[in-house]
Amino acid sequence: MTLDNDPDLTEGSATSIVTQELGVRATGARRVAGSVGNATFVVRVASGGDVVLKVGSRDLLTAETWACGRVRDAGIPGPEVVTHRLDTDAVDTAFIIMRVLPGEPTRDLDVWRQAGRSFRAVHDIRLPGYGALAVRPDEVRGRHGSWHDALDSVLARIPDLVTAGVLTRDLGGHLDQAIRSSGIMTYREPGVLLHRDLKPQHVFADRARLAGIIDWGDVGVGDPMLDIARVSMAGQEILSAFLDGYGLSLTPELGDNIRAYRLLWNLAALAFEFSAGGDWFDFYRRNIQADLGARG
Repeated sequence: MTLDNDPDLTEGSATSIVTQELGVRATGARRVAGSVGNATFVVRVASGGDVVLKVGSRDLLTAETWACGRVRDAGIPGPEVVTHRLDTDAVDTAFIIMRVLPGEPTRDLDVWRQAGRSFRAVHDIRLPGYGALAVRPDEVRGRHGSWHDALDSVLARIPDLVTAGVLTRDLGGHLDQAIRSSGIMTYREPGVLLHRDLKPQHVFADRARLAGIIDWGDVGVGDPMLDIARVSMAGQEILSAFLDGYGLSLTPELGDNIRAYRLLWNLAALAFEFSAGGDWFDFYRRNIQADLGARG
C-alpha cells in the first residue's frame, strides 16, 4: 500500500490502512486539523473504539511514539499508540495508529490546573541534549549539544524568511535582537521533556477531569519555560490556572522569559510552515509583532 503525507491522502486510504493494520473493519474516516507536515484522520471502527491515524515523517512520528509511551509510563494521560510503521526506508511514509481519548478540547480552568500538575511531572523527565527529540538505537536525546545551539538553529532561519518575503528585514532584525538579548539564550540546566505545542486543542477534559494531553508531534528537550510560554498564548486566565497547578508564581522575570519564548515559538512555527510548503504566515507574524510592540 502506498502511503504519503500529501494533503491529497484520502479518507478511503485511511480506512484501508486501519483495516489492514488492525485486522478490524473500519467503516469510514474524517480528516482532522494537523500540521502542514502530516495527515491526520479519525477512523471509525465497526466494533467501537475509534482510532487516530497519523501519517508523516518517520523521524517525527518515531519521536512522538516514544514520547506517548514515556508520559503514559509516568501516569500522564497521553495517547496510547496501538501500532505503527516506523521502520520504512522512505522518510515520509511512516504512520502511527492511536486510540481516541475520551472527552474533548477544553478551556476549563480547573482542568488546566490539573494539566499544570501533570506537566510538573512531565518536566521531571530529564534527557540529554537539547532541541527536537531524536530517537536513536542507543539513546533518546535532543539534537543539539546546548540550549544556546538549539535556539541559534531557529534564529538562523531568519535570513531565509527575509529573503522569501515572509518577514521584512526590519521585523527579522528586531526579532533576532529581542531573542538574543533576552535571558533565554543562557539556560544551562539539564534539558527536560517538552511538549512544545501545549494549547487548548491539545488538552482534553471528560466530565471536568483531565482526560488527555494529545499531539506530541513537536516533542523536544530543553527549558520547561518554553511549554509555559506556549500555554500563555491561550490567555491570562488559562496561564494563571496552569501556573497554579504547576506550583509557580508569575514574576516579572518569568514574564520577560515568557515573552521571549513566545517570539521563539512563533518564529520556529513560521519557519516550519515555510519549509513544509505552507502559506499560513499571518497568524505567526501577528503574534511576533504583538510581542515586539508592532515593530517592523
